Amino acid sequence: MRTIEDHEKAAEQEHVKIEARLEAAKRLTPLGLDIYEHFMHFGSIHVKTEELPAVRKALGCKLKLVQKWADTPYLVKHRLEAEKYPGLDIYYLKPIPPGAKCHIETRRIFQVESTLVCSI
Repeated sequence: MRTIEDHEKAAEQEHVKIEARLEAAKRLTPLGLDIYEHFMHFGSIHVKTEELPAVRKALGCKLKLVQKWADTPYLVKHRLEAEKYPGLDIYYLKPIPPGAKCHIETRRIFQVESTLVCSI
């Protein structure tokens, strides 16, 4: 069972994330990025690959790749975290180039599942 202290700690962590998202929104808005209304709640933004250098510069911190997965049969979705902005996730799509060591396998069991497969 969670204690009052647990709830207070969780509320403080959420407050820190909201403050970080607000600061990030202030820095990203001048770039003309489409920051949706749900940005403050979910803390995610979708950008184009060519916008990443401007996003990195506006935020003034490193962007760390934390996850990538097959989004469509030809695109890989990447999730980045900004080190100075907890709770902020930046997503972008990147096509798999011809001749790459990776490809996307799609299989149907109960639903369609796509997996990024890479050879070493």
